[in-house]
Amino acid sequence: EHWRGESVLILRNRKSGRLWAAGNHCPHAGYPLSEGDIEDLGATFEIAAKLDAPVVSCPAHAYIFDMQRGTCLSESKCPPTTVFEVAIKDGDVHLSKQPRADEEVGSHVLTQDEANQLQLKMVEVALDKKYGKESACHQPSSSK
Repeated sequence: EHWRGESVLILRNRKSGRLWAAGNHCPHAGYPLSEGDIEDLGATFEIAAKLDAPVVSCPAHAYIFDMQRGTCLSESKCPPTTVFEVAIKDGDVHLSKQPRADEEVGSHVLTQDEANQLQLKMVEVALDKKYGKESACHQPSSSK
């Protein structure tokens, strides 16, 4: 979707109906985040549950972004992607006129070690999807 000239990635949790919206570009490399892996691991991976939001990995360098805060979890020096308030009203998707600028945007909920573990979990999930859980291509990591 495009909003005011910016490509926006909108995600919806199928079970809860909850929505997230973020700029559809990696602030580090400019690649479209919609072409990366998108996962909501909160129900299956304790560390991801702290985010209370899905994560998206950039297809260029696998930087991962928290869809609630826009925070880059892979590299602390990478600026956050823009995030928007989003809701469905009368069957239409409504985005805030301006990107969110509250104190939560860009904040870090995870330690760097937790972010690294989450990034490894994202790789594991991607390999499982591509090759299956019993693949000899990887050893599953433990969920701490």
